Amino acid sequence: MSEFLKSNNLVFNLVQEEDAKFILELRSNESLNKYLSKSVVTEDDQKKWIREYKNREIEKKEFYFRIDKKDGEQLGFVRVYDINYNENTFTWGSWIIKEGRPPYSAIESALIIYEYAFNELGMHKAVFDVRKENVGVLKFHKKFGAITLNEDELNEYFELPKEKYEEQREKKYKKYLLER
Repeated sequence: MSEFLKSNNLVFNLVQEEDAKFILELRSNESLNKYLSKSVVTEDDQKKWIREYKNREIEKKEFYFRIDKKDGEQLGFVRVYDINYNENTFTWGSWIIKEGRPPYSAIESALIIYEYAFNELGMHKAVFDVRKENVGVLKFHKKFGAITLNEDELNEYFELPKEKYEEQREKKYKKYLLER
């Protein structure tokens, strides 16, 4: 699996218990966690959550990745979850990348997620929400061609069909991906 989860500059590894400390470090950074669901946990709590998550990974219900540069520097984390094999939909999020990250890290990590979910898991559509205050991420998803389905006072709700993603990938983003 990890061979597929690479881009020109990044590698994804499945989260392990030893990642708990780095997860907490990022999630406790006020400038990084503004738009994530709040959690106040200890390192032991995080390790327990990871152990429980590993069962969902085995069942192919959820995947939690550590984002690394190819030189091994750890950058952040992202999840694929709410995988619905009947509807062929998935959600991705819990996306957090450390400060001082390389400029390509956001785009390449999103591409890896889409490539994995659409091509490896066989999904046809991403469905997700973004906090309205998170203007940069809203713009990011709209550039990818995400379609607004609905909104409430807190969130904007999107879908991104595989075909729309592939169209944008070919037009704008192919240079970030490894040749297959």
